[in-house]
Amino acid sequence: LKTFKTKLQKLHSKHLVMAQSTPANKEFDIVVFGATGFTGGYIVREMQETCGTVRSWAIAGRTRSKLNSLHEELGLSESVGVIQATVDEEESIREMCKRADLVINCVGPYAVYRGDMVTRLCIEEGSCYVDLTGEIDFLELMRDKYNQLAEENGVFVIPACGYVSMVPELAINCALETMTSSQLSCVDLYQIFKNTGGVHTGTWHSFLDVMSKWRRTYQLTTRMEKTQASSLKQGIKWPIYYKSSYNKWFVRLPASSHCIRLSQSDRGKRTRRGEPALAITESLSPGGLLTIIVMVLALMHLFVLAQISCVRNFLAKSYRGGPTHEMVNKSSFRCVVDATLTGAVGERKNVRVNVTGGDPGH
Repeated sequence: LKTFKTKLQKLHSKHLVMAQSTPANKEFDIVVFGATGFTGGYIVREMQETCGTVRSWAIAGRTRSKLNSLHEELGLSESVGVIQATVDEEESIREMCKRADLVINCVGPYAVYRGDMVTRLCIEEGSCYVDLTGEIDFLELMRDKYNQLAEENGVFVIPACGYVSMVPELAINCALETMTSSQLSCVDLYQIFKNTGGVHTGTWHSFLDVMSKWRRTYQLTTRMEKTQASSLKQGIKWPIYYKSSYNKWFVRLPASSHCIRLSQSDRGKRTRRGEPALAITESLSPGGLLTIIVMVLALMHLFVLAQISCVRNFLAKSYRGGPTHEMVNKSSFRCVVDATLTGAVGERKNVRVNVTGGDPGH
């Protein structure tokens, strides 16, 4: 935990320098868009503790009355602004972007609730953009459409900043720091969840949307899988397997958002150096073997239902579940990164980084 805090402090200091070196004439440093949602509410509470009066920030969302209620409920400072903005009105999003140096977009699923438009307007208005997406096709689409425009406007667009990306990437960075001038050659991620709080409405909608676009997702994950031949050498030959070193059953997952993003940043460098692509595998242990089998069968059933539009819409509208704060507090995760590093003179080193924490979704 100490290592991670140090790493975060370094990143925070670096971004403060970036922010201070860019002319800032906007009203707010940070705007949390979708602040009245479940995840948005968590971010607002964290903002209240970490930012205080050091940074000027605001909450934004579709309904002003809900924003005012949240402002009053949390006892936010009078300096914390309230901005009414909805993805149904493009001009309201543009006005929000004009007032913010950084927009944290919590309104998902991003492919459904016009994340494309929010990203574009942030770039056009010179606002940096952060979101929590886990939607692989949306992530790839944003990179292809807006990378050049963001570079031209000097804007940072940083998607996939939820658990699924940030924890493994920070762990991998910690592994790299153990060996000077080293390069990653292979990364195996092991996710172990305990008493997870459940799926919230927004995550459920994103899940159904990804399943309905399985062809596009399959193309992306297949492209990733072609670079992961070394995983067979690591002993992961079956989709469900037992790993004695952890005394756990695991199910192997396809390439997820952090795999896509890591490979993007790594792909160009390795190609220029004539090196093979980085091999990344990810495995999940939600419980015992029976739990995994039931989960796989349920996902197969759900996949079939998600292909029928009327059934998919019914499942999306009828689901009003999600974890309570009590459930979230009882949940925990363990993320293990086994990384193989290659040094400047060819020496190899295996590093294991363990990260533990509360509910992985929140």
